Amino acid sequence: MGIPAEKIEDYLVRANGLPNLQLLAGTPNVEKSDAWPWEWLDGPHFPTAQSREEYATRNDLDLLPSEPVGFLDFYEGRRLRMRERLLSVLGESAASTDVLGE
Repeated sequence: MGIPAEKIEDYLVRANGLPNLQLLAGTPNVEKSDAWPWEWLDGPHFPTAQSREEYATRNDLDLLPSEPVGFLDFYEGRRLRMRERLLSVLGESAASTDVLGE
């Protein structure tokens, strides 16, 4: 997979963290769990490239790497985007709030 041995623990710790989770109902969730995220996004769940791109953007998956080696950067970027969205919804500023474990 190309993941350096010293980074494996970092990957394992983040595998079930909020920025890596994308819960879906029923069969799609099982199918998603059985594939790499980039493989699932390229699957039959999206009838057009546009619907796939819209889903990826709406769910902060638009910067999803095409291989495991980019996962840590993706995770951190998605965590920050989710944090900003949550703060915006709550009407809070980033400086005044500790959200998502910061």
